Amino acid sequence: SRLEGRDDIRAFLTATWAANPLTYTEYRVLAIHDTTDPEVIIVEQEAVGTHDGRPFALPNLLVLRVRDGLITHNRDYVHFLAAAAALG
Repeated sequence: SRLEGRDDIRAFLTATWAANPLTYTEYRVLAIHDTTDPEVIIVEQEAVGTHDGRPFALPNLLVLRVRDGLITHNRDYVHFLAAAAALG
């Protein structure tokens, strides 16, 4: 889905995190990759946490465009099979 503006993004994230049964404790940055576009970076990371007392680590990729110190575009690629496994 596409979100535009801080209010839309904030409302979406608030609702998503409230309904999420996974408890996240940290994000681990595994690598940051430069691109040929100076405004774009790719971040490999893991979302780490627990679900029903079991630990999990969900790998994902972020493609970020940053302009004047602000994120102007974010594309988040989630490893759905790892998410399904974390949920049991």
